[in-house]
Amino acid sequence: MIKNVVTVSLMIFIIAVVAVLGGAVFNQNKTANNSIGDNPVTGVTQSQVAQHNTANNCWMIISNKVYNVTSYIPVHPGGAGTIIPYCGKDGTVAFDTKGGDGSHPQSARNLLVNYYVGNLSK
Repeated sequence: MIKNVVTVSLMIFIIAVVAVLGGAVFNQNKTANNSIGDNPVTGVTQSQVAQHNTANNCWMIISNKVYNVTSYIPVHPGGAGTIIPYCGKDGTVAFDTKGGDGSHPQSARNLLVNYYVGNLSK
């Protein structure tokens, strides 16, 4: 009986910890990535993107959508040097062609949603 109570309590604790940590990570990304451009109707201008042009503050345009990829730079499999030249710029061609080495897999495209800031204003 006591063993069952301990097991159930431990399971509830683990579920609670996962829920809290998962929510914190999600909220952190939303806050960090969406400082402007939350409204796709107004969008983000090219001049706003251009202000985020360093490795420590890197926004990139891919297919007319703006992404804050700052936190992804250190973990990019191709290295930081493949992203940094496109900070503050349109990196659509580079992304679509994987810098001339093929194309990114669907999993890379799926990651972009985590870094979405807003649509590029026309």
